[in-house]
Amino acid sequence: MSNAKTKILLVEDDPVLGSMLSHFLEKNDYSVMLSPDGEMAWSKFMKDKFDICLLDIMLPGKLDGIKLAKKYS
Repeated sequence: MSNAKTKILLVEDDPVLGSMLSHFLEKNDYSVMLSPDGEMAWSKFMKDKFDICLLDIMLPGKLDGIKLAKKYS
């Protein structure tokens, strides 16, 4: 059985909510990478492997959560 933590890419532009969610998930033994916008999230997604991507729908910039989900699939 592997001891590796589940890796989550969390895409949330609200800094308070992003911080709260990150801390909650990390306390529950997940590895979390927080991204504040779609472009940065896509860059992180292309460089690393994630088990789960949690996307905010409304994000600043050209890539919102819907467009990111379509790119991921």
